Formats: sequence, C-alpha cells, structure tokens
Amino acid sequence: QPRLEKDKHLGNYRESYGYQANGRILNNEKENTKGEEFGPIFEKGDVIGCGILIDKKEVFYTKNGAFIGVAFKNVEVPKDGFYPAVCL
Repeated sequence: QPRLEKDKHLGNYRESYGYQANGRILNNEKENTKGEEFGPIFEKGDVIGCGILIDKKEVFYTKNGAFIGVAFKNVEVPKDGFYPAVCL
C-alpha cells in the first residue's frame, strides 16, 4: 500500500478513485489533480454511496439513494481488493 500524504486525495494514488464534494471525480490514470466534472455537489447531510460492478469493471456513485452514474470504466480490481475510505 502507498504511504499516504496529507495533501493528496483519493484518486491521486495508484488504484484509487474519488468523488469530491464539488462534484468532480479523480482517478490515478489522469495527471489532472483538479479532477473531471461528473455529478452533483454534496454537502453536510447528504449520503454518498459507492459501488463496483465487478463483471462490468465499473465504479458508480449514488447520492441520497439515487443513482448518479458510472464514474469509472475498465476498472481492474487489485489483487488485494478495494478498501473503502473517506477523506474529510
């Protein structure tokens, strides 16, 4: 596992994916640290869900139980699997 640095977010590390409160997504395949536009913003009180469809190799997100969309495609599951994480 990579050593985490306090100034990096989920999505800045190899095999990590992140959805930020500003509605942007980050993944380790892009050098853009600002992320890409994806979905709605979220704030205190919102419930964000994340799932992976292993057979389709897709990562998706939900907001307050409603499907937002597929954020990442062609996702390879690491040998050790994925681990959920939250950054505050």
